[in-house]
Amino acid sequence: MVIEILDQLFRYFVLELFFVFILSKYKNRIFFFFFFFFFFFFFFFFWMESVGKKFGGYFLY
Repeated sequence: MVIEILDQLFRYFVLELFFVFILSKYKNRIFFFFFFFFFFFFFFFFWMESVGKKFGGYFLY
C-alpha cells in the first residue's frame, strides 16, 4: 500500500515539475499558476481518493 502511494506521489510530482519547467520558459504567470494549481488539485484529489478507497472512503465521505 505504501509503495502504491509513493508511486502515485512520484508520478504526479514528475508531471507537475515537467509542466512547471515548460511553462516557466514562457514567463506567462497566468498559465503558470493555472497549471500549478490545476495539477496540485488533481494530484490531491486522486491521492485522497485512492487512500480513501483503501481505508473505506473515510477521507472523502
